[in-house]
Amino acid sequence: MDEIRKLFSVDYSVRIYLIGEFRIIGTGGENITPTASKARGILAILALSENGEIPRDTLIELLWSRHAREQAQASLRQSLSVLRRTFRFEEQDFFTADRNKVCLKKGKLWLDSDEIVNNTSELLKNDQLTKLCCGTVLKNLEANDPAFKSWLDIQKQALEENIKNTLLARLTKTPEDNVDTKKHRAILEGLKNIDPSASPVPPDGKEEKAGNNPRGETCLARDAQLYRSCLLKKVLRFWIEGVLEQSLYKKTRIELQLNETSEQMLQAWGDVGQYSVSNSMKDSNADTNKLRSNSEIGKIFSELAESLLILGAPGSGKTTLLLCLAQQLLELAEEDSCHPIPVVFHLSTWANDRSSLDAWLEDELESRYQMPRKQSAELIRNHGILPLLDGLDEVDARDRTDCVIAINNYRQQNTWLSMAVCSREEDYKNLPLPLITAGKVLIHALTESQCDTYLQVIEEPHRGLNAALAENRQLKELLTTPLMLNIAGIAYQDYAENTLPPAEPHGDVKDRLFSAYIQTMLSRRTPAKDSAHYSKDDTCHWLTCLARSLDEEKQSIFYLDSMQPGRLSAAKQYWMVTQGSVMICALSVALSLGLMGGLVMPLKYSLGIALVSGIIGGYITGLLGYGNLIKPVTNIKPSWTTLRNVSAIKQIGAVALTGIVGLGVGLVFGPVPGGMIGLLFYILLLFFNSLEFELGYEHQALHADPNENIHQSFRNAAIALTVAGTTGFISAFIITGLEGAMVVGILAALLSAQFFGVHTCIQHYLLRYFLWRNNSAPFNYVRFLEFSVDRIFLYRVGRGYIFIHRSLAEYFARRKY
Repeated sequence: MDEIRKLFSVDYSVRIYLIGEFRIIGTGGENITPTASKARGILAILALSENGEIPRDTLIELLWSRHAREQAQASLRQSLSVLRRTFRFEEQDFFTADRNKVCLKKGKLWLDSDEIVNNTSELLKNDQLTKLCCGTVLKNLEANDPAFKSWLDIQKQALEENIKNTLLARLTKTPEDNVDTKKHRAILEGLKNIDPSASPVPPDGKEEKAGNNPRGETCLARDAQLYRSCLLKKVLRFWIEGVLEQSLYKKTRIELQLNETSEQMLQAWGDVGQYSVSNSMKDSNADTNKLRSNSEIGKIFSELAESLLILGAPGSGKTTLLLCLAQQLLELAEEDSCHPIPVVFHLSTWANDRSSLDAWLEDELESRYQMPRKQSAELIRNHGILPLLDGLDEVDARDRTDCVIAINNYRQQNTWLSMAVCSREEDYKNLPLPLITAGKVLIHALTESQCDTYLQVIEEPHRGLNAALAENRQLKELLTTPLMLNIAGIAYQDYAENTLPPAEPHGDVKDRLFSAYIQTMLSRRTPAKDSAHYSKDDTCHWLTCLARSLDEEKQSIFYLDSMQPGRLSAAKQYWMVTQGSVMICALSVALSLGLMGGLVMPLKYSLGIALVSGIIGGYITGLLGYGNLIKPVTNIKPSWTTLRNVSAIKQIGAVALTGIVGLGVGLVFGPVPGGMIGLLFYILLLFFNSLEFELGYEHQALHADPNENIHQSFRNAAIALTVAGTTGFISAFIITGLEGAMVVGILAALLSAQFFGVHTCIQHYLLRYFLWRNNSAPFNYVRFLEFSVDRIFLYRVGRGYIFIHRSLAEYFARRKY
C-alpha cells in the first residue's frame, strides 16, 4: 500500500480508499474504518456525493427503507455516534452533523478515485497503476437494505467506468517524453483487459495498523459466529417480534380500529410513556425536566456511559422501554460483529440459586436461550453479552438486596460493562443500597391532559370509555399509566351507559377493569374454524392456576417442557410421576424379558423371574432419585467432572442394580447374555450419570416449539434404540449366536431408549395427565396457551409464555378458584 500512496504527492490528514476494499486511514497511518456496516455505508454515500453533504432523510431512505421512521431515526443517531467516535482524534470539523443534514469535508481529505482522475500524468511514471483498477470498488460494503443495494450497484458501475475511461483517454494520447514507451504500452494493454471480477491487491500491512477498538476483546472466533448469529435471531424473535411488536399499545390500535397515520393519533400516543433522565455522574440534583420519548432511549443509553436504571410505576412501560433499547442495540450488533449482543434476562430466577451474576447469566443463556454452557461462559468472559435485566422488583423481597449486591459486584469486576436494569420505583426506593449505574430514567405517570387527549382520539360511535368514566370517577384515577389506559380503551369500548356498574371501592375498580377486559377479549374475537374456544370460567380458572404456579416458583416465564412434579399437591400423584414412572420403565423391560424367556423355559417361570427383577430394580432406581426431576434429553454431553460428583449412594446403587439385572437375565437365558446385559446396564448408568443435559441450540434459532425439548427427547430415544439395538445384536451374535443376539439386541434397545428419552416423555405426559385430572390445566395445553396469546392475555417468548403484564398475572393469582 505504501507503493500506491507514493503515487500521490499531496499529503492529507485522512485518506479514504474507494478502490478495492472501502477503508479509511487516519493521520497516524492506522486503519480507522468503522466495523458497523451502516456507518461505513454513510461514509461511502458522503464520499461519493458531489459536495459531501447529504440530508438525513436521504440517508434514512437509502439505509433504513424498510424500518418505521422513528426506529430509522434512532438507528441513524446511533450510527452517527459511531462515526463521531471514529473521527474523535482527527480534525474537529472533519465530520459534522446537524438536525437536517450530515456533512463530510471533502476538501480536507484524500480520495483515491479523485487522485486518479486529476493526476494521471504522475501515475503514468509508475508501474503500480494497474493495481488501482484490477478489482471491484467499494468491496466490503454490505447491502443489507434493498434501496442501498440498488444505489451501491449503480455507484460501483459508474465509478469503475469513470476511472477506466479516464485512464484510457489519457493513455491513448501521445506519450509524454518522460514516460517509458514500453511501460506505456503494457499499462494501456492491461487497462483494456481489466477483469471487473478480479480481487483487489491486498495491502502489505505496513500502513493498516490495528486501530484502537474499545470492543476488540469481544470479537469472537470464526467458529463461534454460528452461536452469535443464533443468539441474535433468538433475541429478535423472542423479545422484539414476540413481545414488543405484539405490545398491548399496538394491539389496542387494532382492537379500536384507530388510524395509525393520523396526526391526532400520533400526538396522543407520542405523549404516552414519556420520561426524564438523571445522571448520577453529575450533580444528583441536576435532574433534567425535559421529557423524552422511547425513540431517544438508545441515545440516552450512550450518553449515560451505557449504564442505565429504568424506574416507573406498575404498567408505566418499563419493559417496553427496555425492549426499545434492545431493538436499537440489536441493530448495532447485527452490523458490527464486535458489538456485544443485547440479551434480555428476567431477574426473577436469580433467587433460585443465589449465585454470582456471571454464573446466573450462564445458566440463563443455557436454559432460556439454549446456548451450550461452554459457549455461554466464553461469551460472558469476553464481554460479548450486554445484559438487559428486567424485573428487579419481581425478585422476592427477602432476596432483593442480595441480588443488588450481586449486580454491583459484577459491575465492579467489569467496570466498563454495558448494562440496563428495570424495576418498579417504589420497590427500588425501599432497598437499603442503590445500584451502581451512571444514570437513571424515571417514567412519569400520565397527566390528566394526556388522558383527555387519548379519550378524544377514541371518541367515536360505540366507544363506551367516556361513558364509563362519567359514571365512575374512581375509574379515571386508575388511568395514570399506559397499561391501564390501553386496557380501559379495550374493556369499555362497547359499553353503554345503562350497563355500567355503580362506583365501587378503589381496589375493586381495578379488578373490575381487568374483568371487563377479559370479558371483552373473549366475546369480541371470533375464533377461527380450526381453533379451540374456551369459556370465560375455564379461561380464568386455568390462567389463575398458571399465575399461582409462576408466583410460587418465583418465575415470570412459563415453559411447558420445563414443568416439574412439584406442581402436584397429591402425594400419590407425585409418587406416580417420580418413582412410579421408573417402575413403569422397569416393568416394561421386565415384561419383554419374560415374554422372550418363554422361548427357552415355561412362560410362568420366565415372567415371574423377570417381573421380580423388574420390581426390585425399579424400586431401587426410584429410591436413588433418578425420577425426582424431569430432565429433557436434547443435546447430551458426557462430563468426567459430573461423573466424579455422583454421590456414593448412587454409585453403590448402580452396582446393585447391575447385579439384579444381570442375575435376572442370566436365570432366564444363561450366564453369557446375563453378563452382557449386566455390563451394558452398568455402562449405561455410568454414561447417564456423567451427562450434562444441554438444550439443543441451532435448530431452535427460528422455530421454537412450546414442547420442543420433550419432542427432541423422544427423537433421541428413537436414535438410541436403533443404535444400541443394532450394536447389541451384532456383538451378541458373534459370541452367542442368533438366539442370544435377539435377546441382547432387544433388551439393549429398550434399556437405551428408556435412559435417553422415553422415561422423560413418560414423566412429562403423566404430569400433564394429573394436572388435567385435577382441573389445574387443560388437556391440550399448547392450544390453550396459543388461545390466550390470541386473546392478548399472554405473550409468547420463544418456546415460553409470559403474561402481558405482571399486574394481570397478579390479578389472576389473587382470584378465587
